[in-house]
Amino acid sequence: MSGATVEAAGSPSIWRRRPFWNLFVPAIGVGLEQQIVFIALPLLVYQASASAIEMNLVRALGLMPNLLLAFLIGALVDQANKKNWLVAALIVQGTCLVGLASAFGSGLTHPLVIYPLVFALSTAVYAYYNAQTAALKMALRQDELGPATAAMSSVGQTFQMLGPALAGLLLMLPAPSASLWAAAAVAVMSLAAILPLALASSSPPQGGRLRDRVLEGWRALRANRPMWLSTLVVIVANCAEGMFNITMLQKAQALGLSGAEIGLMFSAAGATGLAGALLAPWIRARITMGGASLFGLGVMTLCYVAAAVASQAITLTAVLAVEALGGMVYSVMIWTLRQETTPVAVIGRVTGLTGSLFKLAMPFAIVGAGFLSEHSGLTAVFAASAALGAAMVVAFAASPVLRTLR
Repeated sequence: MSGATVEAAGSPSIWRRRPFWNLFVPAIGVGLEQQIVFIALPLLVYQASASAIEMNLVRALGLMPNLLLAFLIGALVDQANKKNWLVAALIVQGTCLVGLASAFGSGLTHPLVIYPLVFALSTAVYAYYNAQTAALKMALRQDELGPATAAMSSVGQTFQMLGPALAGLLLMLPAPSASLWAAAAVAVMSLAAILPLALASSSPPQGGRLRDRVLEGWRALRANRPMWLSTLVVIVANCAEGMFNITMLQKAQALGLSGAEIGLMFSAAGATGLAGALLAPWIRARITMGGASLFGLGVMTLCYVAAAVASQAITLTAVLAVEALGGMVYSVMIWTLRQETTPVAVIGRVTGLTGSLFKLAMPFAIVGAGFLSEHSGLTAVFAASAALGAAMVVAFAASPVLRTLR
């Protein structure tokens, strides 16, 4: 299905479906593992090198597979047995985490050791999520995809909410590298949880040159007009949100908030983001997918305006929390649209392509936000975010294809 009409989700009981649990429980594990690595790894690198540059390089490496390998991974996932791919991705994650824990535990922290392991770990995590998207479509009925996508989205928001508390617990461990051993144990438990997964058999696409398979995915995305137009909107909306998020950190510091207080502020945003993920199917059922998408975009844009005038910590926290709710409602609509309108045969490639395109302009926007805040102040960055957000609200509302999504 690739038309503008998408059936609204009813109230399917995904929680009584064993295939969903076989995917949801490992998703919890991978989410926890990611959060541990996100917090612990930069700290370990900084402790070992005393270099902020190396710490930031490690974080940048975590983004590279999504930008550089998404097309390739998507093409390979579409050719592969999805369950085998999920299992292999978890095995690679566990192996990399054991390698990193051993390296930091023994003091073998040379970049030639750490960087390849970090890149391989990040690639395996992205490969897992790509295959999970395809497996979810194969395991569930069409009317279950919306609630399932919302439930999966809630996992990341939960760990974002618990991030500061988790960071405190990790810092209390007797050996810093113990956190990576814990993450490796979580990967093993996720592997055990996914082994019973049973997927309906599907005919894999015929073999061919990798370039041809990637082009087939590109043509499928372009032919799916609702998804293609939504992708163009997301590219700009993500730029606005990226500028907003990085500038919120600067504004919080300018208001004199401590690191712990900033962490709690973003935890509050994680909580409302979780609420947004859980509420998204309910909102869609009442005002359609197009209406829910416009609601999310509109809330985000209003928050960009509010951030420009916020002058108290409590107000800034409220703005961030409301923006997270609207942003998650919008994100769930986009991910659900991709799930429901993309054929199984090309969903890995379309997921890879859209995953890269969604973030295509974000690095430039974030760097631009830095220059703008330096020369014109934080208010100018929030104004730029609001302008981009408002433009996307108008573009979405002006498109019959998008605003009539069901």
